[in-house]
Amino acid sequence: MVVKKMGNIFHIFLNSLKLNISFLMKSKSNFYFMFFLQIFYYVVQVIFWSGIFNISNSDFIKEPIKIYGFLVTLAFIDNFYLTFFGSGSLNMQNEIFKLSLDNYLIKPIHPLIYFIFFKPNLGYFPGFILSIIFLISYYYYFNINLFQIFIHILSMLTGVFILNAISFIYRISCFWTNCLVMIKNSNPSFKIMVRPLESFEGKLRLFLLFVFPALFITGVPSSILYNDIMKYWLLIGFIMNIWIWILVYFLWKKGVKRYLIISV
Repeated sequence: MVVKKMGNIFHIFLNSLKLNISFLMKSKSNFYFMFFLQIFYYVVQVIFWSGIFNISNSDFIKEPIKIYGFLVTLAFIDNFYLTFFGSGSLNMQNEIFKLSLDNYLIKPIHPLIYFIFFKPNLGYFPGFILSIIFLISYYYYFNINLFQIFIHILSMLTGVFILNAISFIYRISCFWTNCLVMIKNSNPSFKIMVRPLESFEGKLRLFLLFVFPALFITGVPSSILYNDIMKYWLLIGFIMNIWIWILVYFLWKKGVKRYLIISV
């Protein structure tokens, strides 16, 4: 029974991939344009931090291992999220707005699981591959040892899932409102993940670590990479992941209950 269910889930996932690929092949210009925008975005990031490098006395900016470590961490997490998870919460939001969530509530797998894992966007895949190349190049150039690489990869995966959870919390709010803000493609964590841990201090840093844990997306993984913080922060990241996904599930259940009442 379990094997059959897993087979059905895998079949649904393959169908999602096929649909995504066929859509991309129908609009190759869109595909190339998305890739160009990704490259342009990271070029802007490099130019920005290079400018800061020239005018700042910060210890963070003075050390290339830190600035480049942060940038490759940001690129990997951002592209991993956009390729495999980014479309899920947006698709869920659109279905809520159209009052057509019922089609997903009767699927053989949990609708929340479906939105999380079964909405890849392969238009970002070239950027994802490029970010892996940059990451490997960084490991090689700065002689990062295997244990450090392993911890860094785990912390980045933690960051991806926290980013995804925050995205779902943000978009699940559509059950009650027209979204927390009217810019429907926005995400509050994007404003934080493009800044290193060193950009935040005091109570604000504590808030962004233990209340709204956006610093676990890129700030903590990059700091773990260049040994600015201890490895036990990886465990704290796992704990924050668990509680924030519990919150996602709780809000989802409440939201669906409200949706079923409204859509009748």
